[in-house]
Amino acid sequence: WRARSQRWPERGVRYLATRFSAKEAFSKAIGLGMRMPMTWRLCEVGKLASGQPHIVLHGELKTWFEAKSLSAHISVTDETDYAASFCVVEIADKKSF
Repeated sequence: WRARSQRWPERGVRYLATRFSAKEAFSKAIGLGMRMPMTWRLCEVGKLASGQPHIVLHGELKTWFEAKSLSAHISVTDETDYAASFCVVEIADKKSF
């Protein structure tokens, strides 16, 4: 965030907005909203080497999520005045083929 803000202040704000939006989309996709074990600090939006965003969970939330055999897919976008995210959470198929 700091590096982006130094180069282009508006881009730094947009970056934070997309991360906030992604956490909110994730919290709704798992059906908890902002209730335990979902907290802002236990959910992080990282990025893969390809630049693709992904959800990184910690602590209680990670334990809860893994116990339910869930996986999450996140997409983020922003324009001048808007940030938006889309999150799909799916139950992993426990059957082996």
